[in-house]
Amino acid sequence: MAFETEVGITEENFLSLSLDDIKSMGLERSGDLILLSGRPTKAMFYHGYRIGIFAMPIEDDFLPEGSYGWFMPKERGVIPIPPLPDSALAIPPRSLRQSMKRYRCKVDRDFEAVISNCRRTPRPGGWIDDHIEEVFRQFHSDGVAHSVEVYEGRQLVGGLYGVEVNGVFSGESMFHLSRDASKVALIELVRYCTENNIVLIETQWNTPHLKSLGAVTLPWITYLDILRG
Repeated sequence: MAFETEVGITEENFLSLSLDDIKSMGLERSGDLILLSGRPTKAMFYHGYRIGIFAMPIEDDFLPEGSYGWFMPKERGVIPIPPLPDSALAIPPRSLRQSMKRYRCKVDRDFEAVISNCRRTPRPGGWIDDHIEEVFRQFHSDGVAHSVEVYEGRQLVGGLYGVEVNGVFSGESMFHLSRDASKVALIELVRYCTENNIVLIETQWNTPHLKSLGAVTLPWITYLDILRG
Protein backbone atom coordinates (compact mmCIF):
# COMPACT_ATOMS: atom_id res chain seq x y z
CA MET A 1 0.00 0.00 0.00
CA ALA A 2 1.28 3.43 -0.85
CA PHE A 3 2.47 5.57 2.04
CA GLU A 4 -0.23 8.24 2.04
CA THR A 5 0.70 11.61 3.49
CA GLU A 6 -1.46 14.50 4.60
CA VAL A 7 0.77 16.86 2.65
CA GLY A 8 2.67 16.51 -0.60
CA ILE A 9 3.83 13.41 -2.39
CA THR A 10 3.13 9.76 -1.50
CA GLU A 11 5.83 7.11 -1.18
CA GLU A 12 4.65 5.34 -4.34
CA ASN A 13 4.88 8.50 -6.42
CA PHE A 14 8.14 9.57 -4.81
CA LEU A 15 9.88 6.30 -5.62
CA SER A 16 8.88 6.69 -9.27
CA LEU A 17 10.74 10.01 -9.59
CA SER A 18 13.78 10.07 -11.89
CA LEU A 19 16.70 12.44 -12.30
CA ASP A 20 14.87 13.93 -15.28
CA ASP A 21 11.85 14.62 -13.08
CA ILE A 22 14.04 16.41 -10.54
CA LYS A 23 15.70 18.41 -13.32
CA SER A 24 12.28 19.56 -14.53
CA MET A 25 11.30 20.57 -10.99
CA GLY A 26 14.56 22.46 -10.59
CA LEU A 27 13.91 24.41 -13.77
CA GLU A 28 10.43 25.31 -12.55
CA ARG A 29 11.40 26.40 -9.02
CA SER A 30 13.64 29.26 -7.97
CA GLY A 31 14.32 28.06 -4.42
CA ASP A 32 15.97 25.01 -2.90
CA LEU A 33 12.74 23.38 -1.66
CA ILE A 34 11.53 20.89 -4.27
CA LEU A 35 8.85 18.78 -2.60
CA LEU A 36 6.86 18.25 0.59
CA SER A 37 5.96 14.91 2.11
CA GLY A 38 4.92 13.37 5.36
CA ARG A 39 7.49 11.47 7.44
CA PRO A 40 9.63 9.67 4.80
CA THR A 41 10.22 5.94 4.80
CA LYS A 42 13.73 4.52 4.63
CA ALA A 43 13.18 3.75 0.94
CA MET A 44 12.28 7.39 0.30
CA PHE A 45 15.40 8.69 2.04
CA TYR A 46 17.60 6.34 0.00
CA HIS A 47 15.91 7.13 -3.31
CA GLY A 48 16.29 10.81 -2.56
CA TYR A 49 20.06 10.49 -2.53
CA ARG A 50 19.95 8.66 -5.86
CA ILE A 51 18.09 11.56 -7.49
CA GLY A 52 19.98 14.38 -5.79
CA ILE A 53 17.60 15.56 -3.06
CA PHE A 54 17.49 15.19 0.72
CA ALA A 55 14.85 15.55 3.43
CA MET A 56 14.65 17.68 6.55
CA PRO A 57 11.75 18.14 8.97
CA ILE A 58 9.78 21.37 8.60
CA GLU A 59 7.87 23.06 11.38
CA ASP A 60 5.22 25.41 10.05
CA ASP A 61 1.86 26.43 11.45
CA PHE A 62 0.31 25.83 8.03
CA LEU A 63 1.65 22.26 7.66
CA PRO A 64 0.66 19.09 9.51
CA GLU A 65 2.94 17.77 12.24
CA GLY A 66 5.55 15.41 10.80
CA SER A 67 5.96 17.32 7.53
CA TYR A 68 9.30 17.09 5.72
CA GLY A 69 10.80 19.22 2.99
CA TRP A 70 12.90 17.78 0.17
CA PHE A 71 15.73 20.09 -0.85
CA MET A 72 18.00 20.43 -3.85
CA PRO A 73 20.37 23.39 -3.28
CA LYS A 74 20.74 25.50 -6.39
CA GLU A 75 24.42 25.76 -5.47
CA ARG A 76 25.70 22.40 -4.21
CA GLY A 77 28.68 22.14 -1.89
CA VAL A 78 31.08 19.36 -2.89
CA ILE A 79 34.57 18.11 -2.11
CA PRO A 80 36.16 16.41 -5.12
CA ILE A 81 38.13 13.21 -4.65
CA PRO A 82 41.06 13.70 -4.78
CA PRO A 83 40.65 17.12 -3.14
CA LEU A 84 41.97 20.26 -4.78
CA PRO A 85 45.79 20.05 -4.71
CA ASP A 86 46.27 23.36 -2.87
CA SER A 87 43.50 22.76 -0.31
CA ALA A 88 43.87 22.07 3.41
CA LEU A 89 42.45 18.59 2.82
CA ALA A 90 45.28 17.78 0.40
CA ILE A 91 48.07 19.63 2.22
CA PRO A 92 47.03 20.26 5.84
CA PRO A 93 48.58 23.37 7.41
CA ARG A 94 51.10 22.91 10.20
CA SER A 95 48.60 23.43 13.04
CA LEU A 96 46.27 20.82 11.58
CA ARG A 97 49.13 18.36 11.12
CA GLN A 98 49.90 18.76 14.82
CA SER A 99 46.29 17.95 15.66
CA MET A 100 46.42 14.89 13.41
CA LYS A 101 49.30 13.57 15.50
CA ARG A 102 47.28 14.00 18.69
CA TYR A 103 44.19 12.14 17.47
CA ARG A 104 43.48 8.71 16.04
CA CYS A 105 40.68 7.95 13.62
CA LYS A 106 38.41 4.99 13.05
CA VAL A 107 35.67 4.27 10.52
CA ASP A 108 32.35 2.72 11.58
CA ARG A 109 33.59 2.10 15.12
CA ASP A 110 30.65 3.78 16.91
CA PHE A 111 28.03 5.12 14.52
CA GLU A 112 25.40 5.59 17.24
CA ALA A 113 27.70 7.76 19.35
CA VAL A 114 28.55 9.93 16.33
CA ILE A 115 24.96 10.59 15.27
CA SER A 116 23.95 11.21 18.89
CA ASN A 117 26.73 13.79 19.31
CA CYS A 118 25.80 15.43 16.00
CA ARG A 119 22.22 15.70 17.16
CA ARG A 120 23.23 17.28 20.49
CA THR A 121 25.47 19.87 18.85
CA PRO A 122 23.68 23.25 19.04
CA ARG A 123 23.12 24.68 15.56
CA PRO A 124 20.50 26.85 13.85
CA GLY A 125 17.75 24.78 12.26
CA GLY A 126 18.90 21.46 13.73
CA TRP A 127 17.29 18.74 11.60
CA ILE A 128 18.17 15.43 13.29
CA ASP A 129 14.97 14.22 14.94
CA ASP A 130 14.05 10.80 16.36
CA HIS A 131 12.89 9.54 12.97
CA ILE A 132 16.05 10.58 11.11
CA GLU A 133 18.26 9.11 13.81
CA GLU A 134 16.43 5.78 13.61
CA VAL A 135 16.50 5.65 9.79
CA PHE A 136 20.22 6.35 9.66
CA ARG A 137 20.94 3.71 12.28
CA GLN A 138 19.13 1.28 9.97
CA PHE A 139 21.17 2.57 7.03
CA HIS A 140 24.33 1.86 9.01
CA SER A 141 23.14 -1.70 9.75
CA ASP A 142 22.50 -2.07 6.01
CA GLY A 143 26.06 -0.93 5.21
CA VAL A 144 24.86 2.23 3.48
CA ALA A 145 25.65 4.86 6.13
CA HIS A 146 29.16 5.26 7.53
CA SER A 147 30.77 7.19 10.33
CA VAL A 148 34.23 8.53 11.07
CA GLU A 149 35.29 8.67 14.71
CA VAL A 150 38.10 10.80 16.12
CA TYR A 151 39.58 9.82 19.48
CA GLU A 152 41.89 11.56 21.90
CA GLY A 153 43.09 8.70 24.03
CA ARG A 154 39.91 6.69 24.62
CA GLN A 155 37.57 9.67 24.41
CA LEU A 156 35.47 10.33 21.33
CA VAL A 157 36.11 14.00 20.55
CA GLY A 158 34.83 14.38 17.00
CA GLY A 159 33.29 12.68 14.03
CA LEU A 160 30.93 12.75 11.08
CA TYR A 161 28.47 10.52 9.29
CA GLY A 162 26.81 10.25 5.91
CA VAL A 163 25.45 7.98 3.21
CA GLU A 164 27.29 6.35 0.32
CA VAL A 165 25.22 5.99 -2.84
CA ASN A 166 26.49 5.30 -6.37
CA GLY A 167 30.02 6.58 -5.84
CA VAL A 168 29.00 9.73 -3.94
CA PHE A 169 29.30 10.20 -0.18
CA SER A 170 26.56 12.52 1.08
CA GLY A 171 27.83 14.08 4.28
CA GLU A 172 25.03 14.64 6.78
CA SER A 173 26.57 16.15 9.91
CA MET A 174 29.75 16.46 11.96
CA PHE A 175 30.71 17.44 15.49
CA HIS A 176 33.78 18.27 17.54
CA LEU A 177 34.50 18.44 21.25
CA SER A 178 38.18 19.29 20.85
CA ARG A 179 40.01 21.66 18.53
CA ASP A 180 40.31 20.52 14.90
CA ALA A 181 38.62 17.18 15.60
CA SER A 182 35.98 17.62 12.88
CA LYS A 183 38.66 18.74 10.40
CA VAL A 184 40.66 15.61 11.16
CA ALA A 185 37.48 13.56 10.66
CA LEU A 186 37.05 15.12 7.22
CA ILE A 187 40.63 14.32 6.26
CA GLU A 188 39.99 10.71 7.31
CA LEU A 189 36.81 10.69 5.22
CA VAL A 190 38.82 11.81 2.19
CA ARG A 191 41.18 8.88 2.78
CA TYR A 192 38.25 6.48 3.09
CA CYS A 193 36.66 7.78 -0.12
CA THR A 194 39.95 7.55 -2.02
CA GLU A 195 40.39 3.91 -0.99
CA ASN A 196 36.79 2.99 -1.82
CA ASN A 197 36.42 4.54 -5.28
CA ILE A 198 34.12 7.34 -4.13
CA VAL A 199 34.47 10.25 -6.55
CA LEU A 200 32.77 13.04 -4.61
CA ILE A 201 31.75 14.14 -1.13
CA GLU A 202 28.64 16.30 -1.25
CA THR A 203 28.03 18.64 1.66
CA GLN A 204 24.52 19.87 0.76
CA TRP A 205 25.07 23.63 1.09
CA ASN A 206 28.58 25.05 1.09
CA THR A 207 29.78 27.07 4.09
CA PRO A 208 32.74 29.40 4.74
CA HIS A 209 34.23 26.70 7.00
CA LEU A 210 34.02 24.02 4.30
CA LYS A 211 35.30 26.43 1.65
CA SER A 212 38.36 27.11 3.79
CA LEU A 213 39.14 23.39 3.70
CA GLY A 214 38.70 22.97 -0.05
CA ALA A 215 34.99 22.53 -0.74
CA VAL A 216 33.74 24.04 -3.98
CA THR A 217 30.29 24.90 -5.30
CA LEU A 218 28.61 23.25 -8.27
CA PRO A 219 25.47 24.38 -10.07
CA TRP A 220 22.62 22.01 -9.22
CA ILE A 221 22.26 20.82 -12.79
CA THR A 222 25.95 19.84 -12.92
CA TYR A 223 25.52 17.83 -9.74
CA LEU A 224 22.57 15.96 -11.26
CA ASP A 225 24.70 15.19 -14.32
CA ILE A 226 27.36 13.67 -12.05
CA LEU A 227 24.73 11.44 -10.44
CA ARG A 228 23.55 10.42 -13.89
CA GLY A 229 27.09 9.20 -14.62
